[in-house]
Amino acid sequence: MNTQFNSALKQSTSIKRDLAGLSSSSDGAPTPAVLGSLSASLTAFSRTLDEYSALAKQELNPAKQEKAHERLRNFRTELSQTGPSCSAPALHHLDAREPVRPRLRLAHHRHYGTDESLW
Repeated sequence: MNTQFNSALKQSTSIKRDLAGLSSSSDGAPTPAVLGSLSASLTAFSRTLDEYSALAKQELNPAKQEKAHERLRNFRTELSQTGPSCSAPALHHLDAREPVRPRLRLAHHRHYGTDESLW
C-alpha cells in the first residue's frame, strides 16, 4: 500500500508541475502534445487512486485504513480541482483555431465530383 501511495504522490507532484509550466508558458497556447501528455498523466493518476482505494479497503488495521481513506479524499479533491484548470487552457486553445470541416476535407481527398479515379 505504501508503494501505491508513493506513486500517487509522485504523480500528483508531476501533474502540479506540468500545470504550472502550462500556465506560465510564454507561447500562449499549449501544444496538443502537452495537452495529451497531461491528459495521460491525469488518467494514470486516477487509476493509481483506484488501486490505492482497493488496497485501503483490504487493510486490516483500522488506523491505517482510516489514514489511507483520508489520503484518498485529499488526492481526489486535488484531482477534481485539477480537471477544470487543465481543461480551461485546452478549450481556449481549441476556440482560437478556425473550425475544421472534416466532410469537406474528406471530399477533397477522395476527389468527388471530378473525373479522377482512385482505382
